[in-house]
Amino acid sequence: MKLLVDDNLSWRLAKALENFFPGSKHVRAIPELVWPAKDQEIWDYAIRNHFIILTNDDDFYKLAILRKKTPKVIIFRKGNTSTANLFKLLVQKIPEIESFVENEDYSIFEIR
Repeated sequence: MKLLVDDNLSWRLAKALENFFPGSKHVRAIPELVWPAKDQEIWDYAIRNHFIILTNDDDFYKLAILRKKTPKVIIFRKGNTSTANLFKLLVQKIPEIESFVENEDYSIFEIR
């Protein structure tokens, strides 16, 4: 279970999550995603490389509604909060995230 951390979240979050989600990366660490990467490019990369997109951007929610082929997407709905707080919230939700990833009926997981 590896996360592709969107550009609207800190690269520090990707680094902090390495022990919990091995293979996770920040979008800026992916050479084939030229900065600033477009949402559709991130989306396609996630599908091709089996990543779960981690974001706080509604655009990925909209893409999930419009597209048939979709990666899993985790969206923070916490407003402006620290990277440390986002890390803590995500780690606390690991059991729920594992269930979400295994369930093919769902493509969006919101953390409030």
